[in-house]
Amino acid sequence: IDTCIVGDDSTCDVSQHEICRTESGVSACHCRPGTARRKHRDPCRKIVSVLLSLRVDRIYERRIVWANELLEKSSESYEQLAYEAERALESAMSMTPFSDEYLGASVNNIYQGDRAQGQAGVFVNVTLQLEENADTARPSVRGDIQKHLLGVIQRRSNNVGNSALWVDSPPGSVSSLQDLDECSSPELHDCHLQADCINTFGSFKCQCRAGFRDPWPDNKHRAGRHCEQCSPAHCNNRGECRYQNGLEVCTCTGNYYGSQCELDGEVLGVAIGASVAAIIIIGLTLVCLVMWSRKWSREQKAAVGSPVFGYMATAGNTVKTPVVGAPPYQLTLEDRLRWAQIADVMAQANHYADGRLPFLDLLVTRKANGKLAHTVYRKPTHTTGTCTVVQTIIPVRKEEPSKLSPKEPEESANQPS
Repeated sequence: IDTCIVGDDSTCDVSQHEICRTESGVSACHCRPGTARRKHRDPCRKIVSVLLSLRVDRIYERRIVWANELLEKSSESYEQLAYEAERALESAMSMTPFSDEYLGASVNNIYQGDRAQGQAGVFVNVTLQLEENADTARPSVRGDIQKHLLGVIQRRSNNVGNSALWVDSPPGSVSSLQDLDECSSPELHDCHLQADCINTFGSFKCQCRAGFRDPWPDNKHRAGRHCEQCSPAHCNNRGECRYQNGLEVCTCTGNYYGSQCELDGEVLGVAIGASVAAIIIIGLTLVCLVMWSRKWSREQKAAVGSPVFGYMATAGNTVKTPVVGAPPYQLTLEDRLRWAQIADVMAQANHYADGRLPFLDLLVTRKANGKLAHTVYRKPTHTTGTCTVVQTIIPVRKEEPSKLSPKEPEESANQPS
């Protein structure tokens, strides 16, 4: 009758290191690998496991001769010899200083010794299980056990403890003990599928592999028995989730980025590209505006720098700095009117059909006798606004020429080519 559910260890006493396992077709609670107990109701204890080979020469008075049927664990000969060997070792160990630590023995196989190596006979390979403590955890305990077992056989006149098994002589009847490698078979350890089994003397330990989390890393009896994997949902199903130093870390696939693969690289690339293009366009626009503004400012300064404009400034500015040499002087309204008339005559006389006018820059100076003199410079330019500004600032009133005082004719300089 099954007493537990395989795969559900909660149906057994986990605190006593029990697991549900099926043996001989029956599911029952057994000790976890690495633990053992003498009786079924006893708690499972941490053990030290070692291997030894016991030579058996007789069962009572019947001599044991090698037969191939001893290789078959289901044969009657194998079962009988295995049973007697376990009872013999239990009896012999009870006569040693390790009687309290001894928890049991199990036969692994029966084999024929190599006569060429001086090991003729039939040998039973057995796993001894001792309760783990400071004394049994020593690697040197193997030699101590061998020595005490040979002493028991010698004291018992070649009888292995108080059993049906006998040897011809003690020497060579108990081989050197070896450490059991529990990691060599999954039946000998209970490490998780995603954990590594590490063999130690008399036992083993489990360690979860990189990328997995161990809920009990500091508990040597439970470490590596259950390794948790990070859920792909943590990475939005867009990458591999692994544990690193106890934290969930995503390794994104494709074009996804972010701590949880929440960013789509293609969408992000388009957005960044559009932003960069917009910034470039705005920057070029600003550069063009600045260049146009500077050009316009230079043209305005060039226009205002004309001798006609310089001296025909807004009302209220009566003192101007001459373009050449002389110190500032006072200009009368009469002088301004005469300059305006000169500018008007020059504009009418030099007007071209294509709307362009070689405008005349005018330099006016006062001679020592107080008379005015001017020099005209021809300069091609657009004059639509210029002439208008001149006429607007100083309107010429031709109906009152009598108010102007007679002037001497101005001296005109030759126009430069």
